[in-house]
Amino acid sequence: GLKLLGAAFSSATRGDVEKIVSDAFDKDPAENPRILFDEWAPTYDKELLSWGYTAHVRVATFLAEAGLGAGERVLDVGCGWGIGGIWCAKRFGAAVTSVDADPNVFPYLDVVADLNGVRTEHLVRRFERITTRELERYDLLIGADICFWDELTAPVANLVNRAIKAGVGEILIGDPERSPFLTMAERCIDRHGGELLEWCTRGALAARGTLLHINNR
Repeated sequence: GLKLLGAAFSSATRGDVEKIVSDAFDKDPAENPRILFDEWAPTYDKELLSWGYTAHVRVATFLAEAGLGAGERVLDVGCGWGIGGIWCAKRFGAAVTSVDADPNVFPYLDVVADLNGVRTEHLVRRFERITTRELERYDLLIGADICFWDELTAPVANLVNRAIKAGVGEILIGDPERSPFLTMAERCIDRHGGELLEWCTRGALAARGTLLHINNR
């Protein structure tokens, strides 16, 4: 199965973590590496679950059931630490581009990717700066870790519009049912069709949310 960040840090050396802190925050890692290594990092996965950020689980579950063709090109937008895209690379051997506006996420993403024996291409880009021409390269667009603030409703909806125009075959965006996501999803479905799939996980992954799925193949 996919190994998440807490496990990655738990198995890394202190030197590995210090380098990640230094690269990500551009400061002397000696200030607080022990706090990060010994206290915060091992609890990260539990915090994700307590916050309800399990959209990457639903995206992965959907793709595990539907399948993904060999050599599919995947664009993981608003990737954060890249769990959704890394899963596609590990499970299906997909060629993944991980996109985020914040360059500081990529040292963490690389830890998760290394732990899972895969690599993804990095792209620092805001949603509104991803062009139709760039989108033409991809078969699947996923969004499994987008922080849906109110101001992101229009940029993400417009990105979906461009993806449809570019011929991206399938779009999957998950969220724990925050209102900006639902507004975005409704706009996209009104314009392009598609479906909203509710999910509920149980046990250690107890959470609920919704997946926007548009089939453009």
